[in-house]
Amino acid sequence: MKKTYIEIIKKMVEMGIDRQYLAERLGKSITYVNARFDGSFSWTLDDMYQLAVLFQIPVEQIIDYFPPRPALRKAKDLDKNLIFITPLKKPEPVIESGVSWRYDA
Repeated sequence: MKKTYIEIIKKMVEMGIDRQYLAERLGKSITYVNARFDGSFSWTLDDMYQLAVLFQIPVEQIIDYFPPRPALRKAKDLDKNLIFITPLKKPEPVIESGVSWRYDA
């Protein structure tokens, strides 16, 4: 098991809560919860807020309990090296003698 959500796991142990109970509280399946804990999928913001209420986590500390996934952290590190491509400009319309206009491709 990855240690990504170790703070949530500590709270679960402290309160005697298992993943099945979390799934029931969130209205989700155990598979859904397990996929979040193993890092296959991210928690939704709604999930995080519901768990913050359950575990009495102040909103400003949510990031400590739900840290960014490693892939997201890597993307942030690369952020300064990204090259942004500007969108292509739409061509000017070609007006034909008194009719409507069209775009030349």
